[in-house]
Formats: sequence, C-alpha cells, structure tokens
Amino acid sequence: MELDLPLPFAPPPRHAEPVFPFPAIDNDFQRFAKAMARHESFSGGHYYNQFNEGAGLHEQPFLGDNGRGWGIAQIDMDGNEPTSVVWDWKANIRKMNEMLRTKQHTCQELIRYYRETYGNRPDWTEPPASYVIDQIDLSALEWATMVRYNGWGGIEGQDFGTHTGVHSPWEFVIERDNQGQDHGRWQFHDNRNGYAHCIAAVLQAFLENQHEE
Repeated sequence: MELDLPLPFAPPPRHAEPVFPFPAIDNDFQRFAKAMARHESFSGGHYYNQFNEGAGLHEQPFLGDNGRGWGIAQIDMDGNEPTSVVWDWKANIRKMNEMLRTKQHTCQELIRYYRETYGNRPDWTEPPASYVIDQIDLSALEWATMVRYNGWGGIEGQDFGTHTGVHSPWEFVIERDNQGQDHGRWQFHDNRNGYAHCIAAVLQAFLENQHEE
C-alpha cells in the first residue's frame, strides 16, 4: 500500500530512536516534552515513532489519525516545512521545540492581555506558578503551552477590555459573592481533546514506572 505523501519526499537514512532529555528541547519544556512525544507518537504498539510500526505501512513515515501530523511530535506539514521533519526524528523534535517556543510566547501574550485589563485590581495575581492536574504539578505557563501546542479547539473565546475572541487556557474570571463583592481568580480551560489530562496521565505513568523509561 502506497502512502500518499503531500510533498515529493525522498527518504534519507534512518536515525536511531530518540533519547530524552534531548538537547534540542529547551529547559522550559523538558518537564513535559517527553510525555507529549510519547502521547503523540503511539503506533503499532510502540511509542516515539517517526515511522510506522503497523502492518501495511511499515517503515513509512508515521502520519497521525488526523491525516496531518507527521512523526514523533505530529508536526503539521503546511508546505513550508523541510522534508527532514518527516524523515528525520531529530529534525522533527527540533521543530517541536520551535513550535513550543511559539506557543509559549502566545500564552505569555495572552497573560499580558489579562494583566493590562485587570492588573490594577487589588485582587490581581499572576497565574499560578504551581497548578496540579491529576496529581501532576506544573506551572500555569507550562500547562497552557502544551494545550496550545495541541490546539485551542473547545476553548471558548473570551472578551475583556479591548480584547475579543481570546482563546486562552487560562482565564482571569471575576465572580461576585453573596455580599455583592467581586473577587478575581484564575481558571484553567483544557481543550476539547482533554490534552492537559492526557499528558498528565503520561507523566503519572512515568512516575509510577521510572524503571521502564
């Protein structure tokens, strides 16, 4: 069975399987990038697949269920990516790191929008440096970065101040108590895939089975 590749790829020699922590991943992402790669790349009973392990398409580049994501990090090929992202796991991971940087910057900007709008309130706080999901403790920025990497689908657009349609995993919400007093707090929104919970489950498995990783 031939795989209908979107670009005229020519396969270079295959590299060894990836080992984490990997130098191409920034320190900001080391705590969760391996879990993301494991979650994204399951195929044929194996993890961290740059190539298919199942029958029929064995050893052809791994294309995810959505029909767009390639390799370990499930990189969408938009026509501007080098073919090495499909054929070379190291290039694939480097691209993952580049995307994580972009998503992190986006999340920092979203937080800045909230700060500009609510920063003068007496109850304003910065997003939590520690937030636990399914027993996994990461920072608000780490959770937001991984969710935006997977996509903001299912996160309702938020309007506040001069900003409209902001799809942020973190929202600074204002709630009124029974005495009519307003209180602000941060609220987390996972995407429709429940991605934060998926990655938390992988991280929990790592903790429980460290001898296997």
